[in-house]
Amino acid sequence: MDVLTADELDKIVSSSKIAAKYNEDVDEVSAYEMLTQKLEHAAATEKEVEAKTESKKEEKSTLDKILNSSVTRQVGRTAASLITRTLLGVLGLGGSTTRRKKTWF
Repeated sequence: MDVLTADELDKIVSSSKIAAKYNEDVDEVSAYEMLTQKLEHAAATEKEVEAKTESKKEEKSTLDKILNSSVTRQVGRTAASLITRTLLGVLGLGGSTTRRKKTWF
């Protein structure tokens, strides 16, 4: 075995089956640059969509604001709970209560 000359090396490389694949020039854009470009594009698209939805968004009416408020929901829950307890109590289906035995002395 001896050191190959430049001509011998070129001959071996040119006859290689994988030389064609690995001698191609590759785009020098890195994966980081590609991902950064995609993220920037997605952010710009998202901003455009938000701008369109904000322009289309109408202000809620006073009735919608009242019906969707947390205070109204809590009042509704409390009223429903009270009505349910009252009706079940009248029907004798209420929760168990501890009753004391009456003593005469």
